[in-house]
Amino acid sequence: MTVTLEIWADVVCPWCWIGEAGVLRAIDDLGVRDDVRIEMRAYRLDPDPDPPRVPSHERIARKYGWDEEQARAAADRVRQLGAEVGVDIRPEVTVTSPTFDAHRLIRAAQPEGRDLELMLALQQRYFTFGEDVGDHDVLRAAAAEVGLPGGLVEEVLGSDRHADDVVADEEEARGVGVQGVPFMVLDRRLAITGAQSPDVYAEGVRRALAG
Repeated sequence: MTVTLEIWADVVCPWCWIGEAGVLRAIDDLGVRDDVRIEMRAYRLDPDPDPPRVPSHERIARKYGWDEEQARAAADRVRQLGAEVGVDIRPEVTVTSPTFDAHRLIRAAQPEGRDLELMLALQQRYFTFGEDVGDHDVLRAAAAEVGLPGGLVEEVLGSDRHADDVVADEEEARGVGVQGVPFMVLDRRLAITGAQSPDVYAEGVRRALAG
């Protein structure tokens, strides 16, 4: 039996990268990688098409009214939880980036079976190396890294292809009450909200596979 795991996530969401890494670890620990089909769904935490390019941790601190100590504690927690599932999150290097084009390209990678790979590649570029995932050259480099055809990449970046798909994903999420990501759904039956431990994901996958 094969199950479909849909993941609503944003490229610039550290909890999403942590959640994706956690669910992949769970699937590998269960030995069911071939039995779980993962599909990425778009969800922008900030729909601003041109956000001010400022350190993202500073913008988040202003949003929640955190002082310097609270912001540092939050950054350290994200860094630690990322390390526990094998991802290198460096909040101090990230700068706010628009993600609409990244999501369009991720959707274009879906028929190639590389949407998750592209999401992970972009998250590493953003959170580990501080690259601007709104920059088309960064998108091209990440797409090449996961083996997407160059012609497809240029077609997407030179048009509005998959724009409607991104909007539809976000509307669907709002329609079922999603207020944050990651948000995962197994076979449209079992939902898992937020970044959880691999054990929680493993239990969800076991239940889905059991029918």
